[in-house]
Amino acid sequence: MSIDDRPTIAAPDDDPYLWLEAIEGESALAFVEQQNALTLQKFGDAGFAGDRDALAAILDRPDNIPFISRRGGFVYNLWKDVNNPRGLWRRTTLAEFRKPNPAWEIIQDIDKLAADENEDWLFAGAQALPGSSARILSLSRGGSDPIRVTPEPSGCGGAAPTCGRRRCCSRPPPST
Repeated sequence: MSIDDRPTIAAPDDDPYLWLEAIEGESALAFVEQQNALTLQKFGDAGFAGDRDALAAILDRPDNIPFISRRGGFVYNLWKDVNNPRGLWRRTTLAEFRKPNPAWEIIQDIDKLAADENEDWLFAGAQALPGSSARILSLSRGGSDPIRVTPEPSGCGGAAPTCGRRRCCSRPPPST
């Protein structure tokens, strides 16, 4: 029994949609536009528009309850609203969070970062560094798979060492 070692240059993969792997390629983008048009033609009626607008109104309410993650004495939240569609990565203390109107420290304004770097950045998550208060942010270009991993900007001063697409930053725990 022989092993199929494809894909190789001599025997490329026979996937008829392999060209879609070039997500920024002209053919792939044209295909996506065509599929979007077909979808909107089939489902983009007044009911769709009404549902879209109702959901946007719900998601953009200023009194939404923040979905948080907790790390040490802090809670973190990606806040999205009509003014921040990409989101604000922010944190506060647990004691502050329990107040009716907590004060949040903005760690990264994803909308501002996207505008400053002229990139379609979307927040893709954050990971804590073991034994540190620093966190690593994962950013995605337009929601695609390739992710840029970058430190939270606070305390890094932009001088974080770089290795490929990964940059590391550690900062001392904040005084409380």
